[in-house]
Amino acid sequence: MKKTPLWLWILGLLGGAFFFWRAPALWPLVAVDLHVPPARIESLARQKSASLGLDVTGFSARTDYEPDDAAIDALDFILGRDAAQKVLAGGAPAVRYAVEFTRPGDSHRHRLDLHPAGNVLFYQRGFEDDDPPLPDFPRTESEARTTLSAILNLPLDGWKTISVATREQPNRTERSFVFERLLPESPQIRERCSIAFAGKFVVRAARSVAPPPSFGREARRKSALGETLEMVGLLLFAPAILAGGAVFLLRLRAGTARLRFPALLAGGAFALLLVAYALRKTLGDDPLAPGALEFARRLSGAVAQYGWTFALLFAVISAGDSLDREGKLGKGNTLQSWATGRWRAPGVGAASRNGFLLGLLCGGVMALAVGVLE
Repeated sequence: MKKTPLWLWILGLLGGAFFFWRAPALWPLVAVDLHVPPARIESLARQKSASLGLDVTGFSARTDYEPDDAAIDALDFILGRDAAQKVLAGGAPAVRYAVEFTRPGDSHRHRLDLHPAGNVLFYQRGFEDDDPPLPDFPRTESEARTTLSAILNLPLDGWKTISVATREQPNRTERSFVFERLLPESPQIRERCSIAFAGKFVVRAARSVAPPPSFGREARRKSALGETLEMVGLLLFAPAILAGGAVFLLRLRAGTARLRFPALLAGGAFALLLVAYALRKTLGDDPLAPGALEFARRLSGAVAQYGWTFALLFAVISAGDSLDREGKLGKGNTLQSWATGRWRAPGVGAASRNGFLLGLLCGGVMALAVGVLE
């Protein structure tokens, strides 16, 4: 059995240390609960909808986590990491769970977005232009403030009124009000709240963050950084994939490539991905389309999007297995030993250790590339 080279130990450990040191800057996590059970979110959304006079009995709910990446980046860019985390945890409208209510055969969609702490961030009651007409109810600015404050659980004292508008729809008159304030933590960031009425109903309520123009310019500058990093990653990754594909084709022509275990491993990973897509109820599914058609559409979309990765993964695993057997690492049966549960075989431990160290090294290279490009 071959030993792990000393250089791989050194570079892997150094790369891993640098990666974990830089990880909080690469992927900053927001200081809120990101694992609220969907059933709890749905139950809370139904309660909030009922309090707004919307009966969603018989409607199915689709729940998804939808962060506002631009707002999170703006808060982090202007306030700094610690202050931004406090604002996000305090209910800023940048991290939300979206709940969409639909019913088969019914074109109406209702949506309610909640902060992980439970506050409403967005509400929309679906109307169709051929619904029964709604009698008009005049609304005052004071009434709008009171109603919106109750919905969002947010006092609007001191907020400035920036818009009052009336919009005529075919079967209703919508009266909307927009309020704004400067975020207490920074005079550069504005926060807006809006509400729209139709008849006796609230048809829309929303809370949002409006980043300053300086952040928009910074975001455009950083988009070039992201594209450059993606190009660097592709340049580093593509040769390895091409080499793996070439080895696979050569061994396949020579008749020495094993196909069973690579196909099982790659196929198993792809099957788990399809199961995840099949079980997920996504926002935006058409309630007027048959359920079986929406299911098939979602599944075929996953196959079209990720099918090529199965072929690449299968080829690379088979190529690695061929090189392993030819190099006599772990008696040449590392993949077979691992796949058949013989995890104590020397070759399995060596391959796992080498792979882990290479992963740490790749993480360090990525973190270093981000630092250099910045």
